[in-house]
Amino acid sequence: MSETIFDYNQQIENLGLLKNQIKQQQDNYTLRKARANLFFDDNAMIEYLASERFPNDNQGALKYKNIDGELYYENPNGEAVFGGKKYSKEFPNNEAVGFLGDKVVPNLVPFSTFSADVGGGMVGAKRGFEKGQKLSQSFKHPLAKAAVILSSTGIGATLGTTIFGTGARVGREGLIDMFYNAPPEEIAAALQDLETSAKFSLIPFGTGTTGTANLVMKFKGNKDALQYLINLRGSTDETIQEAKRLGFDLTSAQAGRIGSRGQQLQYFLSRQPEITKITQFYDSQAAQISATIREMADSFGSGKTVGDINTRIKDTGVDVLEELTRRRKERATRLYNIIKEAPEGIRVNKVQSVVDSIDSKIAGEVLNSSGKVIRTIEPDPNTVKVLTEFRKTFYDADGALIDDLATLDARRTSSMQKIIKSTQDEGTGDFGLLLGLRDDLTKLMDESEPLYALARRVYDPTKPSLQLVEKSVIGKFGKLMTDKQTSTAMKNLFDPDVSIKSLRNARRVLQTANPELFQDVKKQFILGQLDKFSKLGNLQQGLPGFQKYFLDPKVNKMMKEMLSPEEYTNFYRMNELVGKAFSVPPGGSPTQYLTAEAENLAQEALGTGTNALKLFYATARVPGRILSGQIGDDLVANISAKQRDKYFEAMTEVLLDDPNAAKTLDDVFNYVSTREFGLKQSLIRGGDEGIEAITEPSEKPYTGEQRGDYIQDLEKQIDALSNPQSMNVTPPKPTLAPQQMMSPTILPNEDDREIAMRRQTGIAGLV
Repeated sequence: MSETIFDYNQQIENLGLLKNQIKQQQDNYTLRKARANLFFDDNAMIEYLASERFPNDNQGALKYKNIDGELYYENPNGEAVFGGKKYSKEFPNNEAVGFLGDKVVPNLVPFSTFSADVGGGMVGAKRGFEKGQKLSQSFKHPLAKAAVILSSTGIGATLGTTIFGTGARVGREGLIDMFYNAPPEEIAAALQDLETSAKFSLIPFGTGTTGTANLVMKFKGNKDALQYLINLRGSTDETIQEAKRLGFDLTSAQAGRIGSRGQQLQYFLSRQPEITKITQFYDSQAAQISATIREMADSFGSGKTVGDINTRIKDTGVDVLEELTRRRKERATRLYNIIKEAPEGIRVNKVQSVVDSIDSKIAGEVLNSSGKVIRTIEPDPNTVKVLTEFRKTFYDADGALIDDLATLDARRTSSMQKIIKSTQDEGTGDFGLLLGLRDDLTKLMDESEPLYALARRVYDPTKPSLQLVEKSVIGKFGKLMTDKQTSTAMKNLFDPDVSIKSLRNARRVLQTANPELFQDVKKQFILGQLDKFSKLGNLQQGLPGFQKYFLDPKVNKMMKEMLSPEEYTNFYRMNELVGKAFSVPPGGSPTQYLTAEAENLAQEALGTGTNALKLFYATARVPGRILSGQIGDDLVANISAKQRDKYFEAMTEVLLDDPNAAKTLDDVFNYVSTREFGLKQSLIRGGDEGIEAITEPSEKPYTGEQRGDYIQDLEKQIDALSNPQSMNVTPPKPTLAPQQMMSPTILPNEDDREIAMRRQTGIAGLV
């Protein structure tokens, strides 16, 4: 009979579990998981989940177990079997809520706690570092300085973590209190977690130090690079200031002796990818030099403003062009008159071939190179219209084809020119087509009479492009071409291959003809050379060519003859300083020198401070062995790299005359990287969590308050069974079935299971 009642009870219990399971699957999965993740104490979390899943069972937490990090609960319909019992996951991968509801949202509050710990540590580390720098001023030994700064940074980080972390945990426990009465063990677990986090913050990641001293005093008496550059700055300052007065900057290495160590150091620094200041300086310097050259060229000009100079040159060019045109037209007219006065006229052969070409294009014929039609296309109606009008100009009023040279010339320069000009701005291609047809006719006319070809070369009103060329060439210097003498001078002007005597004669003629224009010619020559070399590449590539061109001995002599003594002195001093600017190559391939220089500078950058750090970690090792035992060595190596970069920056600042070049070594070599602190703190804390997960047993039973209550209940029942007469009570009925008493899940402890079995067998079982 008892077995039947037990079976009924088991069935009722199974139905109740199934009902709760269905209810749990339908409830707010994300909210329930988010609430569970608020707890610091695993047992408190299980008790909360048990109160939700088994609300009428005071010992529901005993039905949970943690297997390989996954929380399971007893379920007769479960999919997993442990110790002969079926279990289900408390938080399965719920596809209904997706990745966001299953993984992201439930972990927002724990992540905010982690962020508060690390972020607070970052803030505190920075404050502690700054405080440590001030305190270290009282110590002289570099080891003591390093210890003070590192300790102060660690203490500051710990305080920051404690302050920020406490606030985050108070808020987290407040959220728990809104839906569950957490036990004292939960508060204790939160405090223990904060203590662990604060201990991690003691590790001063991201901190470097070499002690304190003035920049100059640190390297006093040492033959190192930085001291060399500081000394070089003083010896080259006069040259630097002279270049600055002209309008461009020089580094101390550029202003020094060519091939010196300063130039080698500048070249080395320019090759370091992390140092961009020198590359930026080169770009700025090239622009300054270009502006300086233009300014000096302007000073050689007539002294007018840019607008006035252009207007004067334009007016001069117009005058010269009009005079040349008048003279050429006059000469050509005499030649044309000879042609027109020919007794029987001059006949032009093959005019019909030009008309045939027009007809072919009207018909849309496409010809190959031999003139054979290969296909026919539909021509544009506008093109047909224009070609038809152009064709009419080849015939007289009676419809006869014109082949007289003088008549064709009249048509060519009037009606034909008018039609061509009307199509010039339409952009249809008709303009080029008509020009080609007219050129074919012009070629036939030249062949018919050489005198006509000569006349046309002297003056052809249909060739505006020739006039434009004349304007561009003569626009600035046209007035010099008005007589034979100055025309010869222009030909020889600024030609380094001519004799000094010829240059001198040209200069005298030009100065006599128009002194102001001569000044502008000199200006234009220099600017023309600048534009010429600048077009060969960017300014950094073109300016060295400009500078070297004027160093050529022949060019030097030419400029000395053409410029006034003062102009020559100023120009060539500027050119000399420009040469210094480009005495250090901006780039190139790696060399053995660069490798050796890198090693030397890296050793100089370390100094005594990093050696002190090595000694500090060798003796203390701080908590660096927590993760790998070598974190101290890693930190020293990282600080060495940081200090090398800072050392390079310091040399760059001295080279470029940066306003911060006189900063102290505390600013150059002492630093705290909050970003590095946060990153490494995150890594080491994550590593600690990983180690904990690996070292924990695969099966972790519930060990909370409900288990203790259950054990006490068993002990009371055993006591009652051992003295039933004295208590005058009926022995209590066992609360667990025999198979439950033997379950290692409900009673993980072997002694507990033995006590339960003895209780089942009665007084005899205690013997």
